[in-house]
Amino acid sequence: MRPRRAALAGIVFPVIAIGYFAFSSAVEPGHADPGVIVMLCALGVATALMAYVLFASLANN
Repeated sequence: MRPRRAALAGIVFPVIAIGYFAFSSAVEPGHADPGVIVMLCALGVATALMAYVLFASLANN
């Protein structure tokens, strides 16, 4: 169950990236900054890894 919680913590930021891309494309097509999308996805991966480490350390105690 704990890896699922870590995945849920990490999936938030890619969802925000998709929302940013959709909103930015709707307002001004072709103007979405790819750097923002990449960094939000990288932040999601980092958050998922850290959440997994924290949940694993809690299981050992």
